[in-house]
Amino acid sequence: MHQPSSPPMAALKPWNGLRNAGKLSLHKLTTSYLLAEFKCTVYDCGFHSETLETMKEHFLIHQKPSNQHSITRFSPWLECWYCKNVATSSDNLLEHVQMMHKHCGYQCDQCCYRSRDPNSVVVHQRKYHNELFQNAKILCVPGRQKPYTPMDDDAIRIEMKTNVKGLHCSHCVIRKFIDLDEFLTHISGHNKTYTDCHVCTQPVPTHTMEEHIKLHNIYLFQCVYCDYGTTATAKIMEHVADEHPERMLFYHTRVSRNNFPPFVRGIQRIAPNRYVVCSTQPNEVIHIN
Repeated sequence: MHQPSSPPMAALKPWNGLRNAGKLSLHKLTTSYLLAEFKCTVYDCGFHSETLETMKEHFLIHQKPSNQHSITRFSPWLECWYCKNVATSSDNLLEHVQMMHKHCGYQCDQCCYRSRDPNSVVVHQRKYHNELFQNAKILCVPGRQKPYTPMDDDAIRIEMKTNVKGLHCSHCVIRKFIDLDEFLTHISGHNKTYTDCHVCTQPVPTHTMEEHIKLHNIYLFQCVYCDYGTTATAKIMEHVADEHPERMLFYHTRVSRNNFPPFVRGIQRIAPNRYVVCSTQPNEVIHIN
C-alpha cells in the first residue's frame, strides 16, 4: 500500500545543528509567524503571538510535570527561537527575548533567525539556506530597526579591552603590538630559540609561536563580542552572525598598517529587492523592486 509522503518541513533553528528538533510544515511558515515577537518551536506547533501572557499560557500546553527539572529534560519551548540561549523557565525565556532581541529588526524568510544587522541575515542565509540563497528575502520587522550610533562604537571598544587579547614581547615587556605579523617578526628579531608566551608564560619555540597562541584563541581575525578567533574572514562573520545576532556584524583584524580601523563591519552585497518591508497589518508585505 502506498504510504502518504510527509509534508515538507522547515528547520526553524538550523544553527543548532544536531540539537535542531524544531521543525514546522512549510505551509505554517507564514509571514505572520516569522514576524511575531513570540513563537513556539515545538515540532510542527506553529503557535505565535505578540502578547506575553498569551505565550505564557501556550507554553503550559507543552510543560512537563513540575517534578522534572526544566533544564534536565527535553524542553524545546525553553530554547530561544532567535539564538542559542536556553532558559530555565518560560518567564526567563520571554524576558530574554524582550531584552536581548528587541532591536533585531531583520528576519530571515526561511527560518526563525533574526538579527539587528541585515548583513548577518545574508551571512546566515548563505550558510544555512544556500540552495535557496538567490531568492531568499530579508523581512524588515516593523518598528524594530535600530541605527548604528557612536554609542555602539564606544561599547565595542570597551568590550574589545576584555575580549581581544593583546600581543606582548616577553623579551622587552614594554612592547605591545596590534599587528600579528609585526609581533611575530619582532620576536624572531631577538634571535632567541625560545620565547615565553605572554599569556601562559610557558617557553615556546619562537618559530612556533603563531601556532601556540592559537591555543589561547589568538588569531588574525577576532570577535569583538567574545574571545573567539579564526584565520578566515568567512568564519569570523559566520561566528558573529550565529553567536551574536543581537549585535552588529563587526570583528577585529590584527593589522595596524595604513590606519586600519580597530574593528570592521562585514558588509555584504544586498540587492534592494532582497528586502521586504512588512506592514503592521497582518500578512501585508511590500516588496522593494
